[in-house]
Formats: sequence, C-alpha cells, structure tokens
Amino acid sequence: MSRGDIKIFACRAGKPFAKRIISELNKILESTGRIVNLGKSKSVSFADGEIKTVIKDSVRGKDVYLVQSFINTNDLSVNDNIMEFLLAANALKRSGPSHINSIIPYLAYSRQDKPKDREPVSASLLAETIERAGIEGIITMDVHSDQIAGFYKNIGFDNLRASMTLINYFKKHKSLDDVVVISPDAGGAKRAKFYAKKLKTDMAIMHKNRNYEKENVVEKTSLLGDVKEKQALIVDDIVDTGGSLVNTIEELYKNNVKTVSVACTHALLNNHAKEKLDRLYQEGKLEYLAATDTIIQKNNPKWLKEVPVSGLFAQVINNMNMDLSVSELYEQ
Repeated sequence: MSRGDIKIFACRAGKPFAKRIISELNKILESTGRIVNLGKSKSVSFADGEIKTVIKDSVRGKDVYLVQSFINTNDLSVNDNIMEFLLAANALKRSGPSHINSIIPYLAYSRQDKPKDREPVSASLLAETIERAGIEGIITMDVHSDQIAGFYKNIGFDNLRASMTLINYFKKHKSLDDVVVISPDAGGAKRAKFYAKKLKTDMAIMHKNRNYEKENVVEKTSLLGDVKEKQALIVDDIVDTGGSLVNTIEELYKNNVKTVSVACTHALLNNHAKEKLDRLYQEGKLEYLAATDTIIQKNNPKWLKEVPVSGLFAQVINNMNMDLSVSELYEQ
C-alpha cells in the first residue's frame, strides 16, 4: 500500500541529481499513471551570507523526499549547502508531510569520524544536527566509514553501494584479461576484494605513508602484490584532490603495469585534480576514470566516464513509498 503521493524537492546544489531521479522514477511509475514533478521551492542567499528557503507547494499528508548534494558548487560552499538543506528540511517538516526522507548522494564530513587530540567528531555532530532538523531518514551512497550509520541514532540510514553498477560497467566496456584490482590503501581492501571476486581477478594493495601534519598529503606509497604486465583497476570511494590517486598510478608504472583505469563512487575532483589526471591521460598512464553521477561534473574531460546511479535512488524511493524492502537494493 502506498504511503501517499510522492513529492520530491531539491535544494539548489541538489537539483541536477533530483531531476535525474525524477526522470527514472517516472519510468518506474509509468504503468500506474502516477507522475512526479520537482516540487516548487526557492532559496536565496543574502548579502551577509545568510540563507532563506521557502517551500511553495503544499506537502500536507505527502510522502516527501528532499535532495541535496553536500559539495562545493560555483556559488556555494559545502557548508552553505548543508545549511540550506537543514533550513529546507525544517520548513518541510513544519508543513505537515506524512513522511520526510532525504537523498544525500555524497555525505560530507564522513572522513571526520575519528578525532585526534582536541578535534571534534564532525560526522557525529552533523548527524545530530540533521536529526534535529526533522528528517526521518537518510538515503546516501558509499559513505566513507561504515560506523557513520551508528551516529544516526534516531532516524533511518540507508547506505547504497555503487559497486555492482560500476562492476557491470567494466564488464561491458573493458577486456578483463589479466586484470588486477587495486585497493589504494588498506582501508579499501574489503571493497577491492568484492570487485576481485565479482570480476574473478587477482588483487593488490597500495600502502600509504601519510603526512598527518598536512591535509590531503601522502608522502610515499608502496605496493603489496604483483601487477607486472597486467591491467590495473583501481577502486575507491572518493577521488578528492587526486594526490593519492596520482601517487598510486605512478607507483603501479614503476612496477611495470600494462594499463591503469579507475572506478570510484564520488569524483569530487577538487583543487587541481583534473589537471593532474589530464597529465596522466596525456602521458598514456590513465585509460579512464569511471565515476557515478553522485557528483555531476560540468564539461567532463575525455578520461571521465559517468556511470548513472540515479535509477537506483529512484527504485529506493518507489520501494519506500510502497512500504517494500530497501535492503535488497543495497548491492545492485
């Protein structure tokens, strides 16, 4: 039985992904005669930096989903986008929906879950803040640390996986002869093992020596495993500034790898990441990077291949609306 009419709203940074979800959701709903449109809302930024959000459609008794991307955009910082999300969530909650869940494809601050010395547990603080805004549950993808789910004590937390979507992409677009799956660090070994099992290949692990006095800095990498004359497939959840990825690729070529391609869920590509990867592509050291559309890039470079996951989020919305299981979709 349906939980009521579906209403999807999006904050400014979340609108591109929300439109993709709606397109996929309407394909699922086509046989029912139901159509979902993007809800009307407006957010403005004032001269002093404050943000205001107004919901213009009625949501009373509706099954509401709020889409937002916790990333930097041209005009708004990641923190601006988080604040806009909180304001929109509170505005929706105060308007009487039957349910209100959030779609946050990339959950920022998930790498700040283990404090050192006198640091905050930023991931936990964000969870508490989102809960207080009135959200009933979060639907996200490949959150950086599995323990993040435990920070959301009073609301639902559905963490979808991009692994099978990316694996199916590589099965379709890449020869799997002599492929070896590479984990860029020990923390990603479980993910790499899953890829290797599904692709029926070997795996290897890169060991990172980080400089913890500097942010996003890896001083040295070393390889555990054999990649000689093999096609390396590096798998990771996030490519941020690209420094670690570049070091990994360079180390693989020192060990006589044949080719290198990359699979990642969230291609943030901050700072000069695109320039770094452009150089490797021009040098013939990078075949391509396949990334999901949780982060929608403008003017994709030749080496960046977009792998859509908006359809998976649409399936989750449909299942939740019909009170069906969502867990079966986790590894699709």
